[in-house]
Amino acid sequence: MPVHTFGGTTDAAAEDMEGNRLPNHKGDVYDGAGEDAQKVTDLRDMDGHHIEFVTSDQNGMVPMFQGPDGYTELWVDFGPGKYGLIPVDTAAGLEEHVTAADPHKSKQYTDEQLRHYVHNDSSNVMDVSGLDGWLKPKISGTSSSMILAANGDDDCSWNVRQDGSMEAKAKGGVDGIKYVVDANKAAFVASSRESGKATAQINGDGSASFTGPVSAPNIGGVRVFSGAKAPTNPQIGDVWVQLATDTPKGSDG
Repeated sequence: MPVHTFGGTTDAAAEDMEGNRLPNHKGDVYDGAGEDAQKVTDLRDMDGHHIEFVTSDQNGMVPMFQGPDGYTELWVDFGPGKYGLIPVDTAAGLEEHVTAADPHKSKQYTDEQLRHYVHNDSSNVMDVSGLDGWLKPKISGTSSSMILAANGDDDCSWNVRQDGSMEAKAKGGVDGIKYVVDANKAAFVASSRESGKATAQINGDGSASFTGPVSAPNIGGVRVFSGAKAPTNPQIGDVWVQLATDTPKGSDG
């Protein structure tokens, strides 16, 4: 709490009942105007020296003094009765308050509430220790609505949409998605929404499995068969690895 300054103005004078000035007169200071008001003795003059009362100057005026921490009103009595004093540093205090970085601690409160949010700068480091899981964004709109993206336009380097799809693009020579995982763990898994089962999986050891057909420029629509018999419906481009039939026991084979 701030310490305020009182006295030193033309209306702060020590006077008797007839309005005569009282030079070099002692005045007691109170925390209120009523009969039950308590005397305040934790005062300081403008040189920082502790005083228990105020003394009028040679002209009967009350010199400036500092009240206790946090007091915004004080009452002084030079004999005829108590009259109120208000701080004389109000303007300076208001200016300090207006120009302060966070006078109401609202910025501090907001920063505390938003500490788990993504920052709008290059320091996107989030403390997730107090969260129930990771980010759980919920949005309304179409299934193609953006949930997370590297930037705000449609040409994002990566984005996640409401329908669960994710897209990653290599831009400006930057590589696409990179996974570094153990050999016995999956680096990428795609699951069917209908069945809930994995339809494609790429493992950390380099192996991959797909439930549907695989198409690529170097293999086209190739089909691979193995067994003792050729496929019943051979097509151009099929690969058949013929396995020898078992040799019957007792034969000369």
